[in-house]
Amino acid sequence: MSDFIDFGTDAEVLEPAPEEGIVQWYSSRDCEAVGENGELEDSATAGWHIQMEKYPYLDKVCEQAGCRKVYLEQNSGKNGYWQIGKNGGAHFFVLAKGCYSESEMNNKTNRAGIAFGWHKGEDGKNTKVLKFRAFVKELLPFFDEENPAKPVIVVAKKGFANDLIPILGREGHHRVLKANDQGFLEKHGKPTKTPYWGIALFLGPGKKIKRMNKDKSLGSVVSPIVSDLPAVITPEFIASHHVDEYRGIVQDEIRASNYSIEWSLQVSQEIEAGANGNDEEAESFIGSSNSDDYDHPFDDPVMDYGEAGYADPKPSAGLKPLSDAELRKFTESTANVAQRRALQRLGKLELAQKPNLSKEEAGREIALAQKRH
Repeated sequence: MSDFIDFGTDAEVLEPAPEEGIVQWYSSRDCEAVGENGELEDSATAGWHIQMEKYPYLDKVCEQAGCRKVYLEQNSGKNGYWQIGKNGGAHFFVLAKGCYSESEMNNKTNRAGIAFGWHKGEDGKNTKVLKFRAFVKELLPFFDEENPAKPVIVVAKKGFANDLIPILGREGHHRVLKANDQGFLEKHGKPTKTPYWGIALFLGPGKKIKRMNKDKSLGSVVSPIVSDLPAVITPEFIASHHVDEYRGIVQDEIRASNYSIEWSLQVSQEIEAGANGNDEEAESFIGSSNSDDYDHPFDDPVMDYGEAGYADPKPSAGLKPLSDAELRKFTESTANVAQRRALQRLGKLELAQKPNLSKEEAGREIALAQKRH
């Protein structure tokens, strides 16, 4: 009779971290959708989508969140997707310091968490691509201790990248930050600095339009990406989009390391090199720090990244930075690879390579180091 096999207890086994989910924009696409009776029905979909059965932790969350199930005919066959948020629109806490204008991003060193570039598509044509990391507000309530919250990677291409740049920039999301800064100063008599991630940015399908092709011929009908930013930013609007109870999760991800800045620089280079946007590298969820010494939710939580955008590791006790594969070998500790990587980038090599480092100690030291930088 067959039985399970005893290999003893000495084997070292590496289990890869869950991949960060890709959230893609689909516009006015015919599809089959699961109806109220559980049967597939002919329908249409637009907005933000996550592929089913590719990210198991997100399948669980999307199921619990009641996301709509749709099936699209694609080159690879019929694929299932979760449609995120109400009617494909969702609120994002964008993990960035800000967004440069497109002309500024022509300088490839101008990145503050938003990745941008051009790559040649399968048809040989140059394709504009924009990406950023974010937490999706609609999904955050459905993570738990066994399935901790992780950011997703938001991807938009071609004309949809054009839609996003002004929304993310000076005349878009930055207006909300400035309105909160000014309103808080007028009401409380002291300044605050609203972080980019402190207010959720709603992005959803707009009214269908006909876009023109580059040769000025009439293109296809699309649902552009739009936001709900009003002409006048009121306290009520800010309150309804405030990071609020999710501040700890979002702020820990931003403060634990400068990863989003470095990520945007690296991914921008990968886009230019031909990355197609669907095979992003995984990034572990960064454990939280218990330190929280701000009087107001938006009292100066933004880090100073310096001119290069990240802290430069300095040699420590003859040590050199280790790769992620080497950092994963510290299996006797509770600190994760992302925390150890952050400590290395902050020049804390000795601590980053401490065998029994706890996630609590790592979180405290990262927060302290960031305050000094």
